[in-house]
Amino acid sequence: MKNKKLSILLILSLAVHSGFSQIPSYIPKNGLVGWWPFNGNTNDSSGNQHHGTINSGNNGNITFSADRTGKSNSSVSFKSNPNWNQLGPYISIKNNKNLYFDSSYTINMWVKVSSNCEVGELLCKGPDNTSFFSRIQRLTGVGFGGSGSGIDYYYKVDTTKWFMLTFTRNNNNDSGNLFLDGTFITTGTVKKPIVNSYDLTIGATASGGTNGSYYPYQGKIDDIAIWNRVLNADEVKKLLSGCLRDEITSEPVNNSKLIGSVAKFEVTTKSGSSFEWQSNWNNMNWINIPNNSTYSGGTSSSLSVSNIGISNHKQQFRAIVTNGPCKDTSKVVEIIITDTCINTKSISVSDTLKFAVNLTGVAPPNNRNAMKVYPNPTNSAIVIDNGNFISMNNYTTKIENSIGQQVFSSNVNQQQFVVDVSTLGGKGTYTLSVWDASGKLLETKKIVLQ
Repeated sequence: MKNKKLSILLILSLAVHSGFSQIPSYIPKNGLVGWWPFNGNTNDSSGNQHHGTINSGNNGNITFSADRTGKSNSSVSFKSNPNWNQLGPYISIKNNKNLYFDSSYTINMWVKVSSNCEVGELLCKGPDNTSFFSRIQRLTGVGFGGSGSGIDYYYKVDTTKWFMLTFTRNNNNDSGNLFLDGTFITTGTVKKPIVNSYDLTIGATASGGTNGSYYPYQGKIDDIAIWNRVLNADEVKKLLSGCLRDEITSEPVNNSKLIGSVAKFEVTTKSGSSFEWQSNWNNMNWINIPNNSTYSGGTSSSLSVSNIGISNHKQQFRAIVTNGPCKDTSKVVEIIITDTCINTKSISVSDTLKFAVNLTGVAPPNNRNAMKVYPNPTNSAIVIDNGNFISMNNYTTKIENSIGQQVFSSNVNQQQFVVDVSTLGGKGTYTLSVWDASGKLLETKKIVLQ
C-alpha cells in the first residue's frame, strides 16, 4: 500500500514538473493559473489543464499566425465582420473555480489590433456588466473591470505594432492597475465580479454583453497568462523584456589566450535578432562596445578582441540580444591571459601614481620628466601633475575607457589638469597615455574610478 501511494505521488510530481518545464523562465510560476502561448493550438501550457476550444460563432474564423518576433503559428488571429450584434469567432475555456476572478489576480497578454477593429473583447467571463471583462477600442484605448466598475485608458491604438497589456486587481481594497508595455498607466476601482458558471472566452462576449452586443475582436492575441495574485512592478517589466530567454541557442564561452593574440566570443539565436556586446572591466560597470582598432563585431553575433594585453586579463563580456520587443542577456564570459610570466599585481594601483616620461629628442640625464596622478583610485576628481610641463611642449595627455573610447584629451600646457570624473563616463578602469609632438606613444598607466 505504501509503495502504491509513493507511485501516485511520484506520478503527480512528474506531471507538475513536466507542466512547469514548458514555461519560459521569465514567467513567474508562483500563483500561475493558466498560460496560453497559442503555439499552433489553444492549450493551457501551465500544467493546469485549462485548455481552450475554438468556436466559429456566426461568421469569420480563427487562424494561427506569426507572433511579435516573427515566429510562425505562434499567435491566434481573429477575423470576422466587426458587427457588435453578431457573434464572431472566439475561444472558450471551460468554467472552473480557479477562473472566477473573485479574488486578487493578474492578467497579461500581447495584442496587435487590426485596422477595422472598433470595439473588441479580449477576455471575458459572463456578461460585461456583472463579471470580469477586458476590451479594446481601436480609436480610444483599453479597459477592464467587473460588476459595473472598471478602468479605462484613452489613447489611439497603433495598429502596426504589438503591445503588452497587464491588468491587476487587489482583493483587499478593490484596486485595479493597468500597465501598457510594462509601464504603469492608471489605477481605479475594480469590484469583485459576480461568481457565475459562464465559460471564460477570448475574442468575444459569447454570453452576450450590454444591449445584446458580442464585441467581436479583430486582430491577434498571444501569450495570455493569469495569476491568482498581484504581480509586482518588477515582475511585470520582466514579462516585457525577458521574453527572449528561449531564443538563445548557444552561449559565448571564456577565452584563454596569450598576449598579442585575438579573443573571439559568439552567441547564436533564432533568426531575426539584433546584438549589442558590452564589456565590464574590474566589475565596475557595463559599457557598450564600439567598433575600433581593438574591437570588431560589437553589434553582430560574433565579437573579436585583437592584440590583447595584460589589461584585458579577467575583462568580462556579455551580449544583449533583441528580437522585436523582447530582450535577453547572454551569460557573462571573460578573457584569461595564460602567459606564465604575467604578474597580475602589475595592474594594481596605489593612492598616488608616480612615473617618469622619456622626453623625445632630449639627451640624458635631462630627458626624464616626473609625473603624478592622484588620488588613484578616485570617486570625485583626478589630478594629473605634469611636472616640468614646459619641457613637454605640444605633448598630449589622453584618457580612454576600458573599450578604447577617448574620454579626455588635452595638450600639456599647464602644471596640472583637474578632471571631474563625472565627465569620463562613470565607474571603471581607464587608461592614461602620454604622446609626444609627433604622435609617438611614450607612456600608459591605469587609473580607477570608483
